[in-house]
Amino acid sequence: MLRRSDRPNLSSNYVIETAAWLASVTLLMILTGAFWVYYESKIILSEQQQQARSQLAQGIGIAMTEGLAIKDFGLLESRLVQALSNPSLESALVVDPNGLALARVELNDKGLPEPVFDTKGIDLPDITKGARAFEEPGIDGRVIAWQPISAGSLLGWLSLEFAYDDTELILAELGRKAFFLTLTITLVMLALFGLILRRAHDVIIQNEIQLRRANQSLKDAAEHDPLTRLPNRAALMNMLQTWLDEASRQKLGMAVVFLDLDGFKPLNDNHGHRFGDKVLVWVAKALKQAIRQEDFIARYGGDEFVILVHEVSNMDEIEPLLRRVLGRLTQRFEIDGIEAGLGSSLGVAVYPLHGRSPNELLIKADQAMYEAKTAGGNQWAVWTR
Repeated sequence: MLRRSDRPNLSSNYVIETAAWLASVTLLMILTGAFWVYYESKIILSEQQQQARSQLAQGIGIAMTEGLAIKDFGLLESRLVQALSNPSLESALVVDPNGLALARVELNDKGLPEPVFDTKGIDLPDITKGARAFEEPGIDGRVIAWQPISAGSLLGWLSLEFAYDDTELILAELGRKAFFLTLTITLVMLALFGLILRRAHDVIIQNEIQLRRANQSLKDAAEHDPLTRLPNRAALMNMLQTWLDEASRQKLGMAVVFLDLDGFKPLNDNHGHRFGDKVLVWVAKALKQAIRQEDFIARYGGDEFVILVHEVSNMDEIEPLLRRVLGRLTQRFEIDGIEAGLGSSLGVAVYPLHGRSPNELLIKADQAMYEAKTAGGNQWAVWTR
C-alpha cells in the first residue's frame, strides 16, 4: 500500500505540467515530421527541377546546332522563340565561343517571346573554359543554365534564364496548414502529409512528362526539315555514319544517291516561292513513294535530296530504284491550278567501292550527279573517276 508521499500528485499544477509536457513533445514531433517532409520534398523538387532544366537546355542546344553551324541567325531566333513557349523560361541567348551575341529572345510586356537586337556581347563565366554545361544563380531567385553547343568542336553557348520557381513557397504553405490541422488530430495530419507528398509527386511527374514532350518536339525540329518533314542534313549525316558502321561490321554494301531537281528554278521564279515550296512538298511525297521501306531519304538543302540505299552488292540492285525515282519525278502534276513538270539528275556512289566515309561518299555522289546534269539531265550517273 502506497504511502501518501509515494502517491502521484494529482493537483492542477501537476495536470497542467503533464499536459504541457505532452503537448510540447507532441508539438516537437509534429514540427520534426513537418520539417522532414518539407526538407525531403524540397530536395526531391530541387533535384527534379535541376534535371529538368538540364534536359531542356540540352534539347534546345541540339536544336541550335544546325543553325549555328551554318550561321543562320534567323533560324536561331525562330528556335529560341519556339523554346520560350516553355512557361519556365524568361529569356534565351546564343553566343559564339568568344561571348559575341548571335541571337537573343526575351518575353515582352505582353508575355510573348520576341527577338532583342541591341545585345552586342557578354563576358563569359570562367567556368565556360571547361566546355561543360553548368548553372549559376541569377537575380531575384532566377537560375541561368549554360549549355555548350558543339558539333565536333565548340560552336558557341546557349544561356537560358529560368523564372523563379514558387513551388517551394506553395509547399511551405501546404505544410503550415497541415501542421495546424495536425494539432487537432494526428491521424488527419498524417493523411495530409501523405496528400502533400502525393501532390508533390504528381507535380514532378507532370513536369517530367511536359519536359519530355518539349524535348521530343525540339529534337524532332532539330532533325527534320520544317517544309517537307523529311530528315534534314544533320539527321542524314548521323544515319549515314550509323549505316556505314553497320555495313563495316557485317561486310555489307550500301549506296548514296544524290538527287538534284531539273527545271525547279524556272518554276520557282515564274510562280513564286510559295508555289516552289508546294512543289518541294510534292517531290518529297513522290520520293517517299518511290524508295523502299528499308531505305532512307533526306532533304539536303534547296532542291537537293539524298537517298541512302540499304544492303547493296552491285548496281543491278540499285537500278530499279533509280528508274522509279526518275519515273515519279517526270510525272506531270497540278498545284493551285497550275500544271507543271520536273526532271531530276541522280548521282550514285557505292560503299565500299567509291569511299568509306560519309563526306567522301556524298562528295562523289554529288560529282556524279553533276555529270548526269551536264549530260542533259533526267538520268543517273555512277561515280567512275
